[in-house]
Amino acid sequence: MFTVVVIPIGCYMARQRLETGSVWPAIVFHAVWNDVIGLAFGASTDKEGIWLGESGILVAAASVLVLVPLLRGRWRQD
Repeated sequence: MFTVVVIPIGCYMARQRLETGSVWPAIVFHAVWNDVIGLAFGASTDKEGIWLGESGILVAAASVLVLVPLLRGRWRQD
C-alpha cells in the first residue's frame, strides 16, 4: 500500500519541481503531507492497523483520488 501512496505523491512533487523551477514547493508539500498523516489520520485512532497510517488503505485511496486529477494535463518546464 505504501507504493500506491508514494507514486502519486512523488509524481505531484516532480510536477511542482518542474513547473516552478524550485524544490521548495516539493519540500513544503512533503512537510504538509507528514503533518496531515500524523495529525488527521494518526490522531483518529490509537491503533492504525491496515486502514490508517502512512501506508493504510484509506490514505492510499485519498492520495489517489486527490492527486491523480492534479496530475492531468500537459506538464510544462520553466
